[in-house]
Amino acid sequence: MVGTTCERDSLSGLSDITALLIYINPIVKHAMSKKILVIEDTAPDQQRLLSILHNAGRPLQLITADNGVDGLAKARLHQPDLIFLDVLMPEMDGFCACRQLTTAEETRHIPVIIVSQKNQQADHVWAQLQGACTLIGKPYSDEQILAELARLD
Repeated sequence: MVGTTCERDSLSGLSDITALLIYINPIVKHAMSKKILVIEDTAPDQQRLLSILHNAGRPLQLITADNGVDGLAKARLHQPDLIFLDVLMPEMDGFCACRQLTTAEETRHIPVIIVSQKNQQADHVWAQLQGACTLIGKPYSDEQILAELARLD
C-alpha cells in the first residue's frame, strides 16, 4: 500500500499532463488533420472519392461541392490542403474553376488534382496549363487517389 501511495505521488504531475493530453488530443488531431475539398457533381463519383479518402487511415476533414462555383466559394472559405476537381460540371467546368483557383491570391497555394473522364493527352496538357498538379482519368484506382493524398506529407 505504501508503494502504491508513493507511486501515485510521484506520478501526480504526470497524470495532470496525461489528463491534459487526453483532453487536447481530439483538438490537436482535428487541427493536424488535412482538409480535402472534393468538387464533383455526380453523386456516385463523389461518394466513391469520399469513401476512398474516408478509408485512407488518416484524419481528414472532407468538404464537398457540387459544381465549380460552389467549389470556388468553399475553397476560399475553408482553405483546404488539397482539391480533387471534376471537369464536366454545371455552372462552371473544372478547367475554368482550376484556372481561377490556381491564379487567385487566396487559393493559388492549394494543390488541385483534376479527376475526369477527359483523359486524352491533350486533356492532361490543358489541365497543367490551367495550374493543376495532375489529371487522374476515370475510372481510377484507390491507389491513384491515395498517392495524391500522400504527396501532402
